[in-house]
Amino acid sequence: MGEGMKKKLKIAVVIMFAMMLSSCAVDKVDESEIEDKVLLPEAEISISGTQPGWVFSLEMKNLQKDDQVRIETDMVHMQTFFRMTEDKKAWNRLFAVDTLNSGKRGVFIVNVKRDGQYIFRKKLDTKFSDRTFSSQELLISQSLLQRRIEAVSKGDERLSITLAKSVRSDGIYWDKPFVMPVDGRLSTPFGARRTLNGGYGYIHSGIDLANKLGTPIGAANSGQVVFSESQSLTGNTIIIDHGRGLLTLYAHLETMLVEKGDFVKRGQKIGTMGSTGFSTGSHLHFETQLMGVYIDPYILQEKSLELREFMERGEWK
Repeated sequence: MGEGMKKKLKIAVVIMFAMMLSSCAVDKVDESEIEDKVLLPEAEISISGTQPGWVFSLEMKNLQKDDQVRIETDMVHMQTFFRMTEDKKAWNRLFAVDTLNSGKRGVFIVNVKRDGQYIFRKKLDTKFSDRTFSSQELLISQSLLQRRIEAVSKGDERLSITLAKSVRSDGIYWDKPFVMPVDGRLSTPFGARRTLNGGYGYIHSGIDLANKLGTPIGAANSGQVVFSESQSLTGNTIIIDHGRGLLTLYAHLETMLVEKGDFVKRGQKIGTMGSTGFSTGSHLHFETQLMGVYIDPYILQEKSLELREFMERGEWK
């Protein structure tokens, strides 16, 4: 091959290579134009009101269907439930805040695992309200104190009521605000630090409303009765499941007018006020509980529709 021919061949190769590069440049796709571009997850505290005795929500976005979410926290009694919003792109986890977390700073570490590998980890700091709870000292007879100690130690009774409180039905049975089950004097507030005879102490898990013996007691909202029995500690006791881990308890009743399995409506008479079990006088001990954590009945009454909005969106797990 002559020198002239070699030169022409080299020029042809260079031209072809330049054309190939030009073609590649034209066909390159701008990533910003890809609609299905994979986004990394995001996480943030999305509802204010981190008040002991109430709830807050941790919201996550850009998750995929099979992603595995794990949340680590150093806070006590942080029970949660998990739900997915209607648009299928965001998840929320509701946390019920135990009274023991009052004034503390909580740390939540969110981990997301996709296709067997961790792709996301974020640390969130949350300051819980410094809520002051009252102190209450009761002076009772030694025999009554002994009765309480014996009642608390009855494992079979504790198991039966614990099982009733662990009900987690999928539906939501109510659509109106919660109401107080009875009018009465608030004799013991929610979260009170109570001592008996200056020694034996515990946290009051509900509120005590005092009134006359036999005063009608109504259901705080619609739901299904999951417990209606007599207990040594709480006396005649009724527990109503309102759906998705939200329950109410009515204790020390004189009479019980509903049975396990019954569906009740908001305000329906379920019993009468009494002084059964460990009690120093006629009153109703009323508890509200979300996923095993006691919440303030008065806050639930005020913000129940806000809570329902978070509970009802999409799939609940």
